[in-house]
Amino acid sequence: MKPIYVLCLVVLVTTTVQAQAPETNAPAAPATVVSQEPPLVRVTLTPRSRVFPGSEAVEAMFWRAMGMLRCAYYVTMVCHVLLTLWVIADIRKRRNGQWLWVLLTLLGGFIATAVYALVRMGDKPA
Repeated sequence: MKPIYVLCLVVLVTTTVQAQAPETNAPAAPATVVSQEPPLVRVTLTPRSRVFPGSEAVEAMFWRAMGMLRCAYYVTMVCHVLLTLWVIADIRKRRNGQWLWVLLTLLGGFIATAVYALVRMGDKPA
């Protein structure tokens, strides 16, 4: 078993044994004991922290822009992967090439693919 599972099992067993063990030599509680539990505190959770506390319109526009940037990031990553797959297919079809281009295309994206296409233009056609 993995160590984390063993640790969780040990904690579970010890808490269960402690909860089931009868208390011995426990002093009798006086009849006039006042509960010393802390008062309940109500915590209001907001879905996200306020970036611009003064204006809800600016806040909404900010989060909308962040969503669009996240979407643009995902689209760019998908394009990088697709361009890399195109370079891999071209290298395999030509049976000549370096896998360094694959790494450059994955990291560099559009610019590295354009450089790869310019370098390969002088080669024989596939």
